[in-house]
Amino acid sequence: MNLLQCCHLSDSDRYFEELLTGSPDPLLGNIELNPEELDHLAKLIAGELGKLDFAQRGSLSVAVFLVGMGVNYYHDNFWAPVYAALGLPPGQIKWQRLLGEAFLATVEKYNLPAFSDELRYIMPILAHGIVPNAYLNDYFSDVVLAVYYERERAGLPVMEAEIAHLVTNWRQDHHTRNELERELAEVKGYESSLALAMDMWKNKEKLERLQDLRAGVEDSVELKAALAVPEGWLEQAEAERSRLQQQIDAYYSSLKHLQEIVAVQDAGHVEINALNRAIEDAGKEIMGRWDDSFAGKIEGLPVDEINKLAWEYTEGNRVFAGSGRFWVWLLRLLLRRRYRQVKQCRQMLIEKLDGLPVRSELMANPWPALPKVLRELQQLLRDYHKLETLLENLRKAEQGIFATGPALDRISETEIALWQERLTKLNKKIAEYKMNLVRLGKGDLEEGLRKLSEQRSIRCEIETIVAELNRDDIDSLVAILPLIEKYPDETSLFNDLIAIREKENNILKKLKTIKEPLYFLNESTRIFILQGGNLAEKFVFHSLLLMQKLDKGEEPIGDVVLPSRIIRAMEKWWYQQGKDMLDKMRSSRGEDREPYGVTLRRPVIKLDTVVRTIKVEFPEQTVGGSVRATLVIRGESDIASEVNIPVHKVGEGQYRTGIIDVNFEPPEPVYHFEFRAGEIFRSWKINGIGGNNACLLFSSQRKLIEDERLPEDGAYLVAPAGSMVMPVEAVKEQERLTGSWSDYEYWYLDLDGIDAVLVRTETDATVFKKRPEQLEPRLLGGEEIAIVKTGEGPVYRGKLPGLVFSKNEQEELRSYGVRLDWAGVAKYVSLDTPGAVICKDDIIFVPLAVLFGDVYGVCGITLIYRESVLWHLKCVVVPDLTLEFDRGIYSPQDGKRETGRLELSSRHYFTFFVRPPAQLVESSPGRTLVEFDTRQNQIVGQLGYSIDQDNDFRVEVYIDIPAVRWRGSADIPWKAEVEEIWHEELGEIEVKLPACISGMVKLALDNGRQVISRQIRKGVAVFNLRQLSDTLWSGSDNLPVHDLYLSFQDNTIPACLLVRVRMRWQVADISIVQRLEGERRIVVLTWQDFGVVTNRIVRLWPLGLPGADMLERRVPDGVSRVEIREHYRRLPAGSYRLQFTIDDPWEEDEVLLPEPGSENCIDVMLGDK
Repeated sequence: MNLLQCCHLSDSDRYFEELLTGSPDPLLGNIELNPEELDHLAKLIAGELGKLDFAQRGSLSVAVFLVGMGVNYYHDNFWAPVYAALGLPPGQIKWQRLLGEAFLATVEKYNLPAFSDELRYIMPILAHGIVPNAYLNDYFSDVVLAVYYERERAGLPVMEAEIAHLVTNWRQDHHTRNELERELAEVKGYESSLALAMDMWKNKEKLERLQDLRAGVEDSVELKAALAVPEGWLEQAEAERSRLQQQIDAYYSSLKHLQEIVAVQDAGHVEINALNRAIEDAGKEIMGRWDDSFAGKIEGLPVDEINKLAWEYTEGNRVFAGSGRFWVWLLRLLLRRRYRQVKQCRQMLIEKLDGLPVRSELMANPWPALPKVLRELQQLLRDYHKLETLLENLRKAEQGIFATGPALDRISETEIALWQERLTKLNKKIAEYKMNLVRLGKGDLEEGLRKLSEQRSIRCEIETIVAELNRDDIDSLVAILPLIEKYPDETSLFNDLIAIREKENNILKKLKTIKEPLYFLNESTRIFILQGGNLAEKFVFHSLLLMQKLDKGEEPIGDVVLPSRIIRAMEKWWYQQGKDMLDKMRSSRGEDREPYGVTLRRPVIKLDTVVRTIKVEFPEQTVGGSVRATLVIRGESDIASEVNIPVHKVGEGQYRTGIIDVNFEPPEPVYHFEFRAGEIFRSWKINGIGGNNACLLFSSQRKLIEDERLPEDGAYLVAPAGSMVMPVEAVKEQERLTGSWSDYEYWYLDLDGIDAVLVRTETDATVFKKRPEQLEPRLLGGEEIAIVKTGEGPVYRGKLPGLVFSKNEQEELRSYGVRLDWAGVAKYVSLDTPGAVICKDDIIFVPLAVLFGDVYGVCGITLIYRESVLWHLKCVVVPDLTLEFDRGIYSPQDGKRETGRLELSSRHYFTFFVRPPAQLVESSPGRTLVEFDTRQNQIVGQLGYSIDQDNDFRVEVYIDIPAVRWRGSADIPWKAEVEEIWHEELGEIEVKLPACISGMVKLALDNGRQVISRQIRKGVAVFNLRQLSDTLWSGSDNLPVHDLYLSFQDNTIPACLLVRVRMRWQVADISIVQRLEGERRIVVLTWQDFGVVTNRIVRLWPLGLPGADMLERRVPDGVSRVEIREHYRRLPAGSYRLQFTIDDPWEEDEVLLPEPGSENCIDVMLGDK
């Protein structure tokens, strides 16, 4: 029966139950469905979705369907393909709950592996599918390949126990990290409180006052309403009300006054018009016409005088005014005097009238009409002027009203109405405000005002204190006061702050050491691995095993237990990209760690206190030839700079780069360095400043300290300008940096007696501490045969040594494990196994012999930390081996060949095949005798043991010969023979001694004329031969050569000749080759020089040859050969004295034939006699 034959869910459930029964792993993802089967299953499920008990009863068909959909179609969205397959409307969320609960019920019903997550349904479903197909490549690349490469690069095959421990560590790391993050949040909260308390310590009294004030703050509805009104509002409102009332009153008062003025003005204008008419009528009665210009004259007339004159004239003129002219004339004659008086009276009247055009008839008989009318007219004019003055005053009063009162001409009735409305509203607000105050004062307005004033004062003082504290979070300030009051003084608070920050830093450091495992995987796969127990451990192991088989070219099917879809996917990934990825990782393996290839020297970050900036020094590097070398520096901002590095030839086939200095800028949180020279490529990552790194720490030599631990003597610190460094007494120097580092300062700190330094920036606080010395992993203990070396590692007799290393205090022992590979067997032990290690502080000792028992042969020891191979070393353990040389030490040979003997013996059967030039002298099952030239440094051979049927091993060994060796400088090979040193080239020499020699050694000149003593350090003693210069030149023996002997503290070891010092140039081994070519004699001289001189010459002095002259030839520097070509008559056959000497240009003495037997002279015969 197959799935496609199932017609109901009950049928398919039975089908899947049978599959699960026969499966070793109860993961639903191991049941693989093709698309046709998934479609068929979807139809079966869709037909029963509406049943009420669908979710409760659980269905393997539903669970397998959901897991299969996740495996095949999940990519950031789980439900969309499920809804599509079941034909469900996308917007109905209820189906997610129904299907999800059905899945959980199935897991519980069949006791399947359970997974939990915030996504209650999706993640458990996906976790049962192990890894969705869409994320398999990520799993292969980011997890399997990374873990496999670490082991492959150390030559370690995949081991199930080790991988199980690795997965267990991932789980524990995940749990530990969650706990640390929770603890960090708590510590940060407390640190913030302490930091706030520290900031507020000097304001303790203000905080106490703030607390008291807050206790006095009332909070009632009436008070809130009153406080919502600005302070002084009542006074301002009442003043405004008074102003409005006065404004309205003034308007109506001015309006009334103006109306009164207008009424008077109207009556006045009527009256003045009547006066004008009366004046005009009166004027016409006197003068016949009226002109306003007459008014002034009339007002000034003396009417009383005019009345008198008019009467006198009228009375007097009546006598002379008759009906007959004669009588009139006669009277005038008779009464001449009186007539003249009348005439004078008339004249005076005219004068008094001031030229007014009085009517003639009135003038003829002026009295009484003239004075009467004049009096009436004057009265009228006076009344007119009074009325005019009154009107003028009224006009001015009107103008005054407009000028000083309300603008009656511009104020409308609407505006007046608005005033009235505002006044009404203001009255209402004032009444409501006062009523609220009455309620606040419990019926007393004054009490309400007092309470309001008091509450305003409290709140104002609170705002003032908060402003002075420059903080807005009042609740936090008051809440911190009990914490402040716990401390008796600021120092104790500061100490606690440092302690809590140190705790925070420790947690952060732990978090740095414990990365979130598998964070790069999709969440469901992480959940499977972290919660899947033994199933997840097996899955990871078999994934690695499959990759190992693919890498080694083995058949992957067989003992690999993985779903077939994952096997197919990895094979496809491997051939498409995985193999290339691993090859690239292998190609760069020599650039990562020293055990696997050439080590390139790391860039050095330096603080330049002269220029006040930060620089990077890139040291010399050995490269493969005359290639182009570059250094690229890139920060996180992706700003990159490329520097060309010069390459120099330093020897035959040897090339090195020059040292370069580059400015370390701009400031970045992280710097990436990439060095490329031909095929060599190496990258480094160095933390800068910014992000989590608020400061940079430098040694007293101004080099960056990357582990952020304080050195013992002094240190330089770089931090943002304005930072605070404590304790302040440690600061001895402080300067601002320049250029792109101008926002930073550096401090020099004297750390004598100081274990910790706190640096506070505006945003962060960092604690630096001194650290105990770290111990790198190494083998310790055991019986090492130090003089025997192998290509596999050191050699131990009898049993395995111990492994010792130190861990950081943040690291947990459970994260470590030790693996041993030998004789085709591998064993892994977690170091948290009881009795596995001995711990003291952070120093860990692992007794390997206790953990792994009796082990012989080539043993690979691997220290593993989480998924990384932390350290790997091979060693050789032999059951028993004794080596004995025929001499304690071998001296440098002095001109003759010497041989030595080595005897190898063992209680176990062994073989030793010696390599030339050493020779095998004797051999038996338990003993071998080897003979060697004492100039050799090592004896090379193959050592073999047959421990048992399964352990028969052979190893190439290099046995150090206990010999004395010397050299003039560190860049030349060690010398095994006595040689001469020219006196002008005296300097330091290094003497290498066997491990059996320790303490002091002495170098003696000749028979002890001067002795130099030196301490042996790391098997080498260094002597400065210049110390012998005075003694060498002060001797009376004038020897050309002096001997230097090396002696030892152990008197049983004889002194040995080491070197000789040559004081004068000498020649030896002179060879003469001569021949005739025609008439020329050719003489070729060769010799051996002892000493280094210039200006050498060769002279041939003829002995008893008349007519022959001395011949001289100059010898070029660096050669020991001269060819003389002369005519046979100039160089005749005969006896000659051959002289080797030095040409001294300052020599004044005559050159003479040397005496027989003189130094550097011999007698020779040239030609045939």
